[in-house]
Amino acid sequence: MPPTPHHHHAPTDWHVYRKWNEKLFHEMYEIYATDRMHENTPSDDNAQSNNKSNDPATSWYENELKFFDDVVIPIAQKMVRCEVFGNASNECLSYAISNRDEWQMRGKQIVDEMVQRYHDFVAADDGRQDSTDSITMQ
Repeated sequence: MPPTPHHHHAPTDWHVYRKWNEKLFHEMYEIYATDRMHENTPSDDNAQSNNKSNDPATSWYENELKFFDDVVIPIAQKMVRCEVFGNASNECLSYAISNRDEWQMRGKQIVDEMVQRYHDFVAADDGRQDSTDSITMQ
């Protein structure tokens, strides 16, 4: 039996794929944003230049295409050939190809939207944090 991808959301319905892809993106972006806050100190002259290469938004689109091409679709094809899950294997392959095509068309815009939603969430969370602090301080 061929290995199945750790990112099992990729060969599923587009909306399921998008949901879990965005959750993964936000986790990675949170790590980037947290590291960015810690790296941008006066003693670290290279923080700004090194930080850009760690920004997941700069390569997320291309990495997803590569992931579909190099991992998801080949594994789904092997599942079909091995008849591992019966008709579900064909369904996985169909979803994988469809999601890859959809990502190729819309992925760059989706990455921009995910970055914006991340920043909107952080801003809203900061607002709640500030109001909580002010209530606690009174």
